[in-house]
Amino acid sequence: MKFVNRIDHITWVFHQQNIEKNVAYMERFFDVQFDPPRIDETMGFIMYFCWESGLEVVCPLAHETPFNKTLHDYLALRGEGLMSVIFGVKDLQKTRERLQQEGFTPGEMWGNHPDSPWRDKVTIRECDLGMHLNTYMVFSEIEYADGVVTIEE
Repeated sequence: MKFVNRIDHITWVFHQQNIEKNVAYMERFFDVQFDPPRIDETMGFIMYFCWESGLEVVCPLAHETPFNKTLHDYLALRGEGLMSVIFGVKDLQKTRERLQQEGFTPGEMWGNHPDSPWRDKVTIRECDLGMHLNTYMVFSEIEYADGVVTIEE
């Protein structure tokens, strides 16, 4: 299953001293359970994810890296809060080509790392479009394993 032409998930960013408190708050507020945090020293960030609900929470570690610089810059400029919208599309390559024709500058596509702790739940392909409408925009093709997302009719 994948979300097409709709929001797949959203990401909040917090300072490290606030992330655990805010994850606990979000678990109570939304009545969800986040996976254990993923700490990536090389990329320099902590990430909590609840694939089942489409909620992601990140924070940069203190040391700056090419990856977490965006997180540090965002916090310095805008403070904590909602940072990005990840929008599901049917064909990421075609979407990327269309955006280029429209004059946008999409970033490179990336996907699951073989050691990703969530590889049994999702297969990810994403492309960052940068800041639009005061929010980081990311287009994605995310395939969810059976039973990860619940949809009732």
